[in-house]
Amino acid sequence: MKNIKDQNLVKDILIISFTTLFFAAVSYIISLPSVRQEAFDITKWQTYLRGDQWHRSLTFIFGLILANSCGLPRIWVCAIVGAVFGAHLGIWISQIITLSSASLNFFVGRWLLRSPFNRRIPEWFKSWYDRFGDNGFYWLLNIRLFPLGNATATSIMSGASRINYPSFLAATFIGYLPFTIIFALFGSSASHQKPLQLYAGAVLFVIFECVRRIHKRHRLKKQETPCSGMKGNGGYVGDIM
Repeated sequence: MKNIKDQNLVKDILIISFTTLFFAAVSYIISLPSVRQEAFDITKWQTYLRGDQWHRSLTFIFGLILANSCGLPRIWVCAIVGAVFGAHLGIWISQIITLSSASLNFFVGRWLLRSPFNRRIPEWFKSWYDRFGDNGFYWLLNIRLFPLGNATATSIMSGASRINYPSFLAATFIGYLPFTIIFALFGSSASHQKPLQLYAGAVLFVIFECVRRIHKRHRLKKQETPCSGMKGNGGYVGDIM
């Protein structure tokens, strides 16, 4: 029994270390100025895709799926695709790319990290882990709509949790859509010299930001409901939920 536990411990450490180092290395490479310059060379991509060679379009899309799944920010992807394909087509191609990338990350978490995570999860985190598994769609939708962290890490951790894939995919599709539209419009307006798309993207961004702030205030008010304690000068003295 002890040998099995030792083997599992070594295996878990290797899997978690390899996954962490891989994504850290790719994130560093993506952060290099030369890589950013190549990624946003829209003229180069438009020249590459010129003509009716469908296989080049598929290569471009699959390349962005892999890059996004390895950590290329999805708003970059949406801006690049919007610049290359235009706003209307770019929105849906961007959704396909980012959903495919999120799905790849989800299955990396499910196949590689779920077992180690379940074996090593601390007790204090277990209740949150169970809640996320039971209400994963609503929790993930909030995270996607109002991003608090890295989208790649969120997808991988979702795979390591108990959320089912259809719920993950639905929450990701809905949650990704606003920023996909906004940044595809920004990319298209810059590449095709269409100021109306820039204005439309800016208005949508302001509306979305206002909704995000209202939602955040509403959530904080619900969390500040007093539960117990003595009423003192100007309020309650006690624990706050």
